[in-house]
Amino acid sequence: MTATEDANTALVIEAFDTLFNRRDYAGAAAFWSPDYIQHSATSHPGAQVCSTIVKSLPAELRYEHQLVVATAAMSLLHGRFSGPCAKPANWIVVDVVRIADGKLAEHWDVIQDEADETQSQSGLPMFGDSSPAAPPPAPPSLLLQAFVGYLRDRPTVVDTAGTRGFNDGRASLEGISSYPSSLGGVPAITLEPLIGTRSAPLSTSTAAATSSGSPPDRYLPLQAPSRSPPMPEFTPVDYRLAPETRVPRSLR
Repeated sequence: MTATEDANTALVIEAFDTLFNRRDYAGAAAFWSPDYIQHSATSHPGAQVCSTIVKSLPAELRYEHQLVVATAAMSLLHGRFSGPCAKPANWIVVDVVRIADGKLAEHWDVIQDEADETQSQSGLPMFGDSSPAAPPPAPPSLLLQAFVGYLRDRPTVVDTAGTRGFNDGRASLEGISSYPSSLGGVPAITLEPLIGTRSAPLSTSTAAATSSGSPPDRYLPLQAPSRSPPMPEFTPVDYRLAPETRVPRSLR
């Protein structure tokens, strides 16, 4: 690099460290031009916005750079943000900075979540010499496990009242509220979204219910996870049992 390129590289690194790591906002102001322009999908173009956004981020946020390419008027940094606000994945960033009169005058950024080795097609780290550890798998659904266990038991005697407790009280459904109701005089359970936009009400038909026992809460593990915003108000019903009750009466 030439002396100018070295100076530009050192200027950008010191500016980023002052703002993001040391949180010296007064000191950082000396590095940014009053006419600074930010090209970003997440912020307005002005210089003041840059420090305002950083002030809102957790103090544990850390910036580190790896590769730097510079010209007489531009510097390109390949870096990484880590810390609580960058979870569940660190942010890998490429910052292209135009420098004028010894200050940061214009800035383009590209941000991408850091991939672990299992997510990377190349298997190579995106930053540094190693990839981050893969996150632990999500815990299994106790409700779904209980449902599968109940079906594997293949009960020969249907006890409608007893089978309502197949999940041992673990009927909590994330993002969904439920309450007893009826549909045309048939016992049912109504599911409603806690978030998002609610659309037109729906009912459901589950063929297995008419032959394996039919309390409506038996099928919540299958029905409720498929309800995501926007979702309808959803009502599984307490079917009559076949073959004693034949279609269409079993669905009435």
